Amino acid sequence: MREMSRFAQGLAMGIILSAVGFFLAGGVLGPWLQDLRSRKEAQMLSLLHEQLAEDYVVAKDPAWLMRQGVKGMMTSLEDPYSYFVGPQHLRTMEEESEGRLIGIGALVANGGLIQYPVVGGPAESAGLRPGDTILTVDGD
Repeated sequence: MREMSRFAQGLAMGIILSAVGFFLAGGVLGPWLQDLRSRKEAQMLSLLHEQLAEDYVVAKDPAWLMRQGVKGMMTSLEDPYSYFVGPQHLRTMEEESEGRLIGIGALVANGGLIQYPVVGGPAESAGLRPGDTILTVDGD
């Protein structure tokens, strides 16, 4: 009977220790190890960025270098729906989504072909219509 009691106690202790081990591995050690790996990758990128910005034969703007690195990572995904939107492109997208217009108020394709004028915009007021072609601007 005593042997059965010790066996049950040992089994219970084993279950408790296993549960604690799983908790520590998943809740504490797992994220810590992931963070450690991430820090090493970030350190590698940071070191390369610093060396290129400071020691490259031709001086490079650190912000430009960082954007090029990000663009390279996005391009390496080979996903046509994933791309880097830089600060200038982001401003343009924000202006388009806010409804503020820059220019004549028309979507113009290559070659000056009017795709469509914005309703109530300067191009429509000037009489431009879809299919019209802009040949000159201010005589040029």
